[in-house]
Amino acid sequence: MGSLYRNGRVRSYIMILLVIAALLIAAPVKKVITRGVNDRINGFTKLLHDTTGLSISYERLSPSILSNFYIHNIRVYDDEGDQLLAISKTRVTYSIINLIKKDLQKGISSLVIDGITLDVDELVLITSKFSKGSGSVMDLAEVKKIIPENIKLKNIYLEYNDNNVSALLNIKNVGVSNTLRKNTIDVQADAVLNATLAAYKKHLSGKFAISGSLTDNFDGSQINLKLRDFTDGDYRLNKLNLHASYTGGTVEAHTIQAVNPVSLGVFYDFNTGDINC
Repeated sequence: MGSLYRNGRVRSYIMILLVIAALLIAAPVKKVITRGVNDRINGFTKLLHDTTGLSISYERLSPSILSNFYIHNIRVYDDEGDQLLAISKTRVTYSIINLIKKDLQKGISSLVIDGITLDVDELVLITSKFSKGSGSVMDLAEVKKIIPENIKLKNIYLEYNDNNVSALLNIKNVGVSNTLRKNTIDVQADAVLNATLAAYKKHLSGKFAISGSLTDNFDGSQINLKLRDFTDGDYRLNKLNLHASYTGGTVEAHTIQAVNPVSLGVFYDFNTGDINC
């Protein structure tokens, strides 16, 4: 009995020592990770600013040991200091071993961006900055090497307002699947649209979902679009499915029959400019 008691006490002491050791190790390791991630972010923001004129700031970084870290309240500014984009938080899941090996695709296994607020005019400005900043187009194989295998964007609010139209597009989820075993990047998204057309005194609302795959040079790429419950108060579209694909310089788009007995299709050849319906 005494032996069992002594063994139990020894195990308890060992567990306590292990916990204390873990706490002593965790603090400096966490500090090293934070410093390393900050250095990477600062390097990226400098490159972004030098290339496009855009600047990035964030409120704080919250790393956990050897698994993931959060970046809170990211802000993107133009070269005049005006805010273009706000992101509530971003979670990055990583493998420190693969990052040490400089394998970025496996090193950062997933990226979750939650809470994005953006105006359409600001989106156009950001897009133009990137198009001006990049002298050449990077092929898909190179893109696949530098982006994580899984990317998820949540709660994106895209707004547009002028004298005639006021619209809010709430993109609830965007998923990007990127695996080196495939030569495509697969994308899916679902969103809700609410718009007010002042000139017609109409309110338009509806839901839609997009899924598809992108290939190198877009040859063989395809996309599916599902429209649900679109209405302007007088008319209603319950369901409409569309499919589009690009092969050999030709775009094909057609409806997929579901509830509505309507089938439409169009072909456009970029090489000849011919259109067939």
